[in-house]
Amino acid sequence: MNKLSARFGRPLTLSLVAALASASWMFGVGCGGSDTGSGGSGGSGNTTTGSGVTGTGGSSTTGTGGASACTPGEAKACYSGPAATENVGICKGGMQTCQADGKAFGACMGETIPGTEDCDAAMTDEDCDGKVNEEGSSCKCGDTYLSNAEQCDDGNTAANDGCDGMCKIEAVTQMSVGNGTVCAVLYDGRLKCWGENNFGQLGIETTQIHGDNPNEMEMNLPAVNLGPGRTVLSVAVGTIHVCALLDDHSVKCWGQNQNGQLGQGDGFLRGDFPGQMGANLLPVKLGTGRTATAISAGGLHSCALLDDASVKCWGENGSGILGDGDVVQRGKLPTDMGDALPAIKFGVGLTAKAISTGFSSSCAILSNDKVKCWGVNTFGELGLGDTGVRGATAAQMGDNLPFVDLGTNRTAKQIGVGISLACALLDDASVKCWGNGFYGQLGQGDNTNRGDAMGEMGDALPAINLGTGRTALSIAVGGSHVCARLDDGTMKCWGRSLFGGLGYGDVASRGDAMGEMGDTLPAVDLGTSIAPGFIAAGSTVSCAVATTGHLKCWGGNDKGQLGQGDVNPRGDAMGEMGDALPFVKLLSPTW
Repeated sequence: MNKLSARFGRPLTLSLVAALASASWMFGVGCGGSDTGSGGSGGSGNTTTGSGVTGTGGSSTTGTGGASACTPGEAKACYSGPAATENVGICKGGMQTCQADGKAFGACMGETIPGTEDCDAAMTDEDCDGKVNEEGSSCKCGDTYLSNAEQCDDGNTAANDGCDGMCKIEAVTQMSVGNGTVCAVLYDGRLKCWGENNFGQLGIETTQIHGDNPNEMEMNLPAVNLGPGRTVLSVAVGTIHVCALLDDHSVKCWGQNQNGQLGQGDGFLRGDFPGQMGANLLPVKLGTGRTATAISAGGLHSCALLDDASVKCWGENGSGILGDGDVVQRGKLPTDMGDALPAIKFGVGLTAKAISTGFSSSCAILSNDKVKCWGVNTFGELGLGDTGVRGATAAQMGDNLPFVDLGTNRTAKQIGVGISLACALLDDASVKCWGNGFYGQLGQGDNTNRGDAMGEMGDALPAINLGTGRTALSIAVGGSHVCARLDDGTMKCWGRSLFGGLGYGDVASRGDAMGEMGDTLPAVDLGTSIAPGFIAAGSTVSCAVATTGHLKCWGGNDKGQLGQGDVNPRGDAMGEMGDALPFVKLLSPTW
């Protein structure tokens, strides 16, 4: 038996030998040698010895088994990091050279790929994301570098300087102004109130006024205690009472309670005596499983927009102010609140999106973005073309309560109610006001009431002229004046300027005579590079929270409601506005 026969274990015929010989060329088998080439298509067979053939495994050069990957010595640019990071920060590409055997390129030399970001004085972007010092093991609050978890970093961990010890911006996030009381929600959910306090409306368990004397503001002004762990989302200041929406979406109210406006089921004041605040001040009972998403405080009543988009109101109910279809006061008896407190009926299929209460009337933006108003209507403030009250009988509410006609295809984005007037910011960023116009608060260049007679609303009610090309971002409706934050980063006010509440350096009304609105109406001077981010208005006071989070207020100040440690009004004489008007100091002499 020959060697091949021995290898395959059986005699080989000539045809089988020929077949194997042919196969040996394909598979690199050396017939006359002692080794087998592994070859294959593109493989690298080993050269056999003896008389056998050379295994090439393909058509490439002997010993390579495939085409060359590159030309030896050839160089090209390279980068092994994520594509979007090359040439960003410290990251850069390198060069790689083809190996001598031509099989592959060598390592990428000279490149720098993303590393771990760290905070350093060189302001180096180590992770190549286009930002510096935003994260890293050495980054910490107080190192002057603004890292990812920080809102600010002023190089220290001291609080009350605009950037607190956790590197959060110390700012006023929301505020409200009443008859003589001002309240502001701070960045950390604390609430501070100052000004009039005759009924405990400052919520500090005393009736002492704060803000009218030196050393009563800043850290000397205590935050309102609303219970362990509770913080404030928003505040609503009424004429002589205050309500707060808390972080758990419960509502607490304090101050005057003669009409049950605190919703406690009695007529006792809260906030004027030790032991009445904190956990001892109970949340308003809104009904089983119900919580609040927004609140509003009026003259002697309060309203809440609930989580199911219904609205409930309590307190004084003369002329149907509560919108319950009767004139029954609610909130003064234990049986008045909770599930017993009715939700307002707006009509079949209608719910509420926003609520605003004035001194003796209220308005809501409904689920169809239209407006309905109810309560007192002496000057046409309900916008229904008459002076009849709404809400005093069941027949006046629900589908029987007409929508306010805002004009063809116009809907409302914001609603505000004052003393005998209401205003709406419309979907086209224009503003319309109706009701009492005696001081020009309707912005029409006269002192005519609108909304008290047929044909005065809808397309017949002109949008207020805010200036060439100007539109409104938000509005604030006070007692007898109105302010608007405009699209160019300014604010304008019109109506009554008692004590300088308009902020124009005098006490002259604006909007009650021709030629006072539009481009003629100046922007309120808040100071160099200060733009309003949030605005509010009360009986005689206007306020603006700057985009930096600082607060300025002007107008009446007989109770220290401007928070300047005196009783001098601001805005009623030249030289009192702009940079001359100090910020309200709520945390320190510098903030």
